[in-house]
Amino acid sequence: MNDIPPSQLSRSYRSPRLRFRKARQRRQNIAFSVIALFLALSSLFSVLVLVGLIPVPFFAEFEASANYVESGEVPCVPEGAKAAPLDGIVVKVLNATGEPGLAGTVGEKLAAHGVTLEEPGNYAGQFYGTVRIRAGASQVVNAYTLERLFPDASVRYTQSDSQVITIVLGEHFSSMLSDEEITALIESGDTELHSPKECKTVPQAGE
Repeated sequence: MNDIPPSQLSRSYRSPRLRFRKARQRRQNIAFSVIALFLALSSLFSVLVLVGLIPVPFFAEFEASANYVESGEVPCVPEGAKAAPLDGIVVKVLNATGEPGLAGTVGEKLAAHGVTLEEPGNYAGQFYGTVRIRAGASQVVNAYTLERLFPDASVRYTQSDSQVITIVLGEHFSSMLSDEEITALIESGDTELHSPKECKTVPQAGE
């Protein structure tokens, strides 16, 4: 009833499978070729970027923004900045020690050299350091000007750019410079300020 030889019948059943396998292999070869080409181009692009032949501006922008100071970190002094006159600085002194009236005593000493005082108070928390001076972007120069009056003081950045600088007297605070030493600093003229090693750039308005 079936005149097709068995050998031809067997080949007729195998031929669709063979065609499917060949078509699948062609698709796989195309996919592998595209992937290999993409990897080769990516590698070439990376090498050109590394050697500097292709500039990538957004990398530089990312690095610059990553170096901006955040709240609680040490801000850098603007390049070329000099110590500011004390009579243009507004300060609030907070006492984090167990010695009553210390903030008022330090404030009076600052006021004697022209600093404008806000009402002193007690620090809401604990601070075991010596002196911490907290300032926003516009007051960084003034903060570093005040830092010179307190041995072992440190300046910290605050996001709130208040015109008032906060001075926190810690548990290890002992004393500030004497009146004679402060007067000598004032009379020394324009003194250039220098940034600590571990500082970060203060963002400018609009950045």
